[in-house]
Amino acid sequence: MKIRPMAAPLAVFAFMLLVFPAMAGTVTERMKRDCRNDYHRYCKGLELGSEKLRACMSRSIRGVSTRCIYALVDGKQMTNAQATRVLNKRKKK
Repeated sequence: MKIRPMAAPLAVFAFMLLVFPAMAGTVTERMKRDCRNDYHRYCKGLELGSEKLRACMSRSIRGVSTRCIYALVDGKQMTNAQATRVLNKRKKK
C-alpha cells in the first residue's frame, strides 16, 4: 500500500490528539506570538486552546511557518522528531 506524502504527518497529529487531549488548552505566550499569523491564515475564528484549533493546525501543518513549528515544540504540542519530519519534507520539495 502506498502512503500519500501528507498521510504520515496527519497520522502523527491525529495520534497526538488522542493521546494528549489535555494539552489542547495549553497555549503559551510564545505560541500566541509566533503562531498568530498561522492561526489567522489557516484557522481564522477558532478559539485559542480549543480542540478545533488544534485539529485545524494539524491539518494545515504543511503550510505552518517554521517559527510557529518551533513554538509548538517549545509548548510541548509537537516533539522535536515530529517537527524535524515536517521541516525535512519541506526541504525535499
